[in-house]
Amino acid sequence: QTISLLAQHFGNQKAVIKQLIMMTCMDLFQNVNPKAVVGVLCVYLEHKNSRVREEVGNF
Repeated sequence: QTISLLAQHFGNQKAVIKQLIMMTCMDLFQNVNPKAVVGVLCVYLEHKNSRVREEVGNF
């Protein structure tokens, strides 16, 4: 659920927003099962927006 909320802002070009999303996802990787996080992120690899796909690939 948290990742779905973050995913709404994956395509955002503002540097501050990108940094906050990256830090939050890294915290999720450390505190939650990483396989579960990657499983949810994989859905966004087929997103219609190329920026969203790029940000998911950066994780």
